[in-house]
Amino acid sequence: MSKKTQIKEEMEFIQKGIHKLGRNRAVALSSHKAWELTDELEQRIIQAIKLLESS
Repeated sequence: MSKKTQIKEEMEFIQKGIHKLGRNRAVALSSHKAWELTDELEQRIIQAIKLLESS
């Protein structure tokens, strides 16, 4: 998989996660689920930064 494809997938995941936390979500997440999602989003951002730095 190319770095461009990996970065695109990371950004799409982050976009979906932010949508789940935002005002336009269909269902409110529990605090526990919101924290887990926030942790995963942070890791995805770190991964995307690393991919950008290595290209």
